Amino acid sequence: MSRLFTLVAGLGLGGAFGVYAAQNYDVPRVTDVAQRALEWLEDKEKSNRK
Repeated sequence: MSRLFTLVAGLGLGGAFGVYAAQNYDVPRVTDVAQRALEWLEDKEKSNRK
């Protein structure tokens, strides 16, 4: 039972921190960061082919 409480409390605190950070700081969107990483990897792949 204590493991379940720890899990729920951790998820709740993590969610609250995420909401606070997103509202008060310039946090990038995950999809934008992932898209830039994918483009970077594709460029690296093309340059290694040559």
